Amino acid sequence: MGTAPKHAPLLLLVLDACRFDYLGRGDLAWVEERLDQGFYAEKLKPSFGFCEIAELLTGVETRESGFFCQMAPAKAGETSLPLRLAAGLLAPLEERLGSYGREVCRSLLRRVARRFDRREIYEIPAALLSKFRATEGALDYQAPGAFGRESLFDFARGEGLDWDASAFVAFNHVEGGDRDRARRLCEIAERAGGPPALTLGYFGDLDRIGHAFGPGSEELGAQLRRTNLLVREVGEAFLEKGGSVLFVGDHGMLAVEDSFDVLGALGDLGKGTQVFVDSTLCRFWFENDGVRERVEARIRKTLWPAPGYFLEGELAREMGVPLGRDSGDLAFAAHPGWVFAPDFFNRKRVLGMHGYSPEIPGQKGFCLGLGPAFAQRRVAEIRLVDLPKIAARALGAGPAGAGVDQAWVSPEYPEALVLGGEGG
Repeated sequence: MGTAPKHAPLLLLVLDACRFDYLGRGDLAWVEERLDQGFYAEKLKPSFGFCEIAELLTGVETRESGFFCQMAPAKAGETSLPLRLAAGLLAPLEERLGSYGREVCRSLLRRVARRFDRREIYEIPAALLSKFRATEGALDYQAPGAFGRESLFDFARGEGLDWDASAFVAFNHVEGGDRDRARRLCEIAERAGGPPALTLGYFGDLDRIGHAFGPGSEELGAQLRRTNLLVREVGEAFLEKGGSVLFVGDHGMLAVEDSFDVLGALGDLGKGTQVFVDSTLCRFWFENDGVRERVEARIRKTLWPAPGYFLEGELAREMGVPLGRDSGDLAFAAHPGWVFAPDFFNRKRVLGMHGYSPEIPGQKGFCLGLGPAFAQRRVAEIRLVDLPKIAARALGAGPAGAGVDQAWVSPEYPEALVLGGEGG
């Protein structure tokens, strides 16, 4: 392994929902053949919740960052006037019209939300759109201080490094699917003068197919083989230019066994209570203590035999849930393999889901670093929040912070012997 120049090109490519044990099936052959050629973390553990991008870019766990779910209660003025007006006008119609009329309403609301609020409406009822805001999804990830703390983009900016994130996930970014992003990444690799110091890419079709058909499906296997071809094309394009690549499966996917209609079971909770239903988490907010005293006992009694558990107290702290207004006054989480349906994100039935306890093996991803920046090393497990430190060191920059106690990158790099320990 030759000495890599400082700030040699690095591609960080996220393979959304690429579960750790998808490797070894033969479907990701190009990746599997190279597991002993670089730094390989057999498992990668995310935090509990749905904000993997915030973790990946800041290196801060959910419990500290506050980024927990994709939606949180909106404060006064956080929802644009056009969306508030459109939602107020269309909410009564949405409830009364048939499927075609409802879709017309949803289409109009979707356009307004994208234009004025930089957000998606998913399947959130029109009556609730003004009451909830997007969290990490509404951010311009590349903006200085976008996350309220240093991100990988801020780090690169401070080091004077150039980057390209045009094939990364972000609101209103590259249209199309993984094939389009792969084409864009190859264009970046072949750029005159070489690729920038840092390139970020994102493939999302494994997540999409995993949700639709389940992690053990034939459809998922076929998608893995398609992804393998794209990863090979992009990986070779950067490696041939003397760069390094860091493949990240950011979380896993579980097969859905059954569903529970939490809204149907609860019925009308009356005024003063807001409910938001994710696929695996139902959160409640109470207007005041009086409402809470009146409603909470009913919620607990109704949901106690349901396939889930109340996420509170010591359990919430152990799972890294940030206790505060955004995470709800009361939260009920689904048992692994169960989903809440209907929910506010999925219109169709899903056969695969994530968002369960990250201690479950099926919720874990993987990490593989190839190229001159990475030592040949295999470790059992790292965390998703370790990635910015690993990327910073792979770029040949200075100390990347504490939290990782082994040499993830090649010792040829200056100051890259041990992350967060001696020599770091």
